[in-house]
Amino acid sequence: VFFANSPNPFGCYLFAQVNFTSHFLLCNLLLEDMRNTGTPTDPARIVCLSSIMHTTVEGPPTDWETVAEHPKAYSYSKLALHLLAVELDRREAPLIRACAVNPGGVSTSYWYKTTDSNSCRISCLEPQH
Repeated sequence: VFFANSPNPFGCYLFAQVNFTSHFLLCNLLLEDMRNTGTPTDPARIVCLSSIMHTTVEGPPTDWETVAEHPKAYSYSKLALHLLAVELDRREAPLIRACAVNPGGVSTSYWYKTTDSNSCRISCLEPQH
């Protein structure tokens, strides 16, 4: 996946805005309510949806403008999301717990093959028996 690499009027690049900045801003908007809701025995939870692609880059980017034109821009944005989850968990535990999850790396029966070998159904809509 490669998005347009020109910034919007606020200086945000689309890949970063969709994959990271929007998540960061939403978390910031909800943090106070989550702190008031979570308890040490029943914490509020933040789950960031990631991708295995974050493993294809080494270390966080030092300059988002350079990354925007990089072929691995998507990977860097997912790495940033992982780092957000780690930092939120470090700062906010025990009232809030945060993690990043790679849906492709979770062993579930969410997807299963239909009679057409080229298509899939979502098991939450039609459970596999």
